[in-house]
Amino acid sequence: MRRVAVALFLAAGLAAGCGGAATSAPRPSADGAAPARARATPSGTPTDAQIRAALQLPARVPLRATGAAPAGQVHVVRAWLVELSSGEVARAARRFAVPSRFQNFTSVALIRSRRQALAVSDSLPCGARMTTAGGASGFVVYEARLTERPGGACGAGVGGVVRGAVRVRGGRMQEWYRLPDRSSPRRGEAVIPQGPVI
Repeated sequence: MRRVAVALFLAAGLAAGCGGAATSAPRPSADGAAPARARATPSGTPTDAQIRAALQLPARVPLRATGAAPAGQVHVVRAWLVELSSGEVARAARRFAVPSRFQNFTSVALIRSRRQALAVSDSLPCGARMTTAGGASGFVVYEARLTERPGGACGAGVGGVVRGAVRVRGGRMQEWYRLPDRSSPRRGEAVIPQGPVI
């Protein structure tokens, strides 16, 4: 019954399970228009604008770190990853502020309750170990290597590298965005991340 409730919740706007393939169609924007697909420049490397369009990222969300992030903010994100990786999903869920924003390949969703924060955290199939963290525009921009987690099902995703941008305020995550798996996708490489997410 719990899994059904989570599935219904995610279908209503929080797609937080396995990531879509690069061939999946982007969702329409709020005005109903389909967002532009990321097309390569003549050099074959997508521009930042094309990456943002493909992932539907708000313009204020950084794609890469430009310096250091405050240690306390990095600690919150790292602790969330550690708790999730250890199967302490309820503790990890408490790292989200209520309300908070969450975006993973879809339009931005609003987490309005602790129950929704738990559903989002529990739906992520992998754990992860943070490998790098920096800051930009008030966000922690991190990279992590995927691991299995108790109660999850990371499978072939184990060992994959993922990236995210997280705004931390008051010791809790207020915004969480999935970023491309590389800070600068290479020529011919998919802009939209593939595989399991965290």
